[in-house]
Amino acid sequence: MQRTFWKALAFVLVVSSARAEDLCHPARGFLAREQMALGTAVVGGLDFSPEGHPIVYHNESGEVRIYQGGVPVTLATLTPGVWGAFLAVVPGGQEILFADSGWSPPGGNIFSVPIEGGEAVKVDSVDSAFDIAFDGEGRGFLSACTTQDNGRIVLLDRDPENQNKDIVVGIPGWSGPLALDAAGNLYYGTARALFEGRDPLEPQQRLVRFRPEQIEPALAGQPLDFSEGEIIWDDLTGFMDMVWADGTLVYTDMGAGTVYAVDTGGDNLLSPIATFESPVTGMMFPSYLAFREGPRTFDAGAGTEGGSLLVYYSDFQTLNNVVEIYPDLYFVRGRVNDGEQVDLSDAVSLLAYLFTGGEAPDPLAAGDVNDDGGLDISDPIYLLNFLFLGGPSIPAPYPEPGPDE
Repeated sequence: MQRTFWKALAFVLVVSSARAEDLCHPARGFLAREQMALGTAVVGGLDFSPEGHPIVYHNESGEVRIYQGGVPVTLATLTPGVWGAFLAVVPGGQEILFADSGWSPPGGNIFSVPIEGGEAVKVDSVDSAFDIAFDGEGRGFLSACTTQDNGRIVLLDRDPENQNKDIVVGIPGWSGPLALDAAGNLYYGTARALFEGRDPLEPQQRLVRFRPEQIEPALAGQPLDFSEGEIIWDDLTGFMDMVWADGTLVYTDMGAGTVYAVDTGGDNLLSPIATFESPVTGMMFPSYLAFREGPRTFDAGAGTEGGSLLVYYSDFQTLNNVVEIYPDLYFVRGRVNDGEQVDLSDAVSLLAYLFTGGEAPDPLAAGDVNDDGGLDISDPIYLLNFLFLGGPSIPAPYPEPGPDE
């Protein structure tokens, strides 16, 4: 649903007094840590800096801020009261693009902000700009609409005097979120699409994919019609934002209060990554997303090396928080070296780490064989006792990988 609807809704929601830690419930295999509690400051876009620091636009103050160690630094200030549509760090990491949503006329302005801070410069104008995604060549694809049921995806040309080229037209509903994967597939989520036979006030949303072989001809010739897209999922309830997290498409469903991962290549299954719920009002809405890549894939068990997901969630009044969701770490307790089995070599490796400067267990928790919270001589003794003297078993996670519970 159009973002302006949710902003209007903020004036009628019941004030929530719940604590932030009560509101985000990550799925098994994932953990969450609060990045910032913003009080009444409603967010109009967020992303990660190249160094992994959250960058947030504050609607009321008009400030683009970066949070380094939780400390905010203002990078640029726009006219106070301008409501954001998106904030995105462009490929290469030297620049931030910000769009206002049209909540404050004239709307649809695209601004450039240097990543190190400075003046916000208008670089384009697109009616009802909603979301942006970049392909492997750094080209920006932007969703927008002029009226309901006249949505489109355009190629951003960064020329305020020139009309941006239409890539996809005829999109039902209002403009919605989009994402591009590494292969160049473009995914789009409709916003309150009015499908045949449906109540026009009932949110019905559709996830559609456009292949690279469709997009490239559209860049050079006639735009695609939305009906030419491949339907990945139908009858969803609340697309707000969408990011491609390694091999996983992740989106926020405001209607369900849930962040989902979508299987786009198999059976199109939905897997919740986190749910948001206020114990006071029951209403808590996840909206903006940003993803930070890690050396491993964003899967349960990968640990912090799997990257992390920023999620802004709010009651759009007094509770506005940003949480970071990241994979829990799965390991086998006692597997200190690279061997497949827990055996004598692991005890030897642990002794070498403790006393002769040997390589550290990866993760360190694998060396805490007795699960007492520390690594010391008692751990190899416990392991040897278990392996050869019939001592107590190694605590979980053992013998299969799992979280440190």
